[in-house]
Amino acid sequence: MATTDSLPLQILLTPEGYLLLQAELEDLTGVRLPAAAQRMHDALELGDRDDDAQLADARREHDAIEGRIQRLEGQLRAARVLAPADLARDRVAIGHAVEIRRGDGAISRYVLVSAAESNPREGRLSSDSPLGRAVLGRGPGDTVVVDGTDEHITIVGFRAA
Repeated sequence: MATTDSLPLQILLTPEGYLLLQAELEDLTGVRLPAAAQRMHDALELGDRDDDAQLADARREHDAIEGRIQRLEGQLRAARVLAPADLARDRVAIGHAVEIRRGDGAISRYVLVSAAESNPREGRLSSDSPLGRAVLGRGPGDTVVVDGTDEHITIVGFRAA
């Protein structure tokens, strides 16, 4: 995939993922950035600008928030929101909820998403992860080995998320 400034030209997002990124951006711009700016202002009023650890911490926080805002804005500009008609019907693709059986018989369920919206704790699996790459393009009954492991998984089924 071609990139510009380390961002892909197009990022595939689920509708839910797009809304989550928008909500994060709104929180950062409307709540967290103003709070960080206020902490910087307060630290400046407290004293010496060169040695003030509070000011340095506030600047780092402010810079980190601004960096995340820029990244989110770029991702949202590059986003293409997947519609149900975009999803393949015969193989796992980004936007599908997939159910797998692990080698020990345990069943796991994930929604396959782009790296921009992945959150493994919430069951949102990046298509760039070893497990995501293993299931991408597969169909029910397919058994594959997850890259970098000895783990065999079987695709039990999938559906639009």
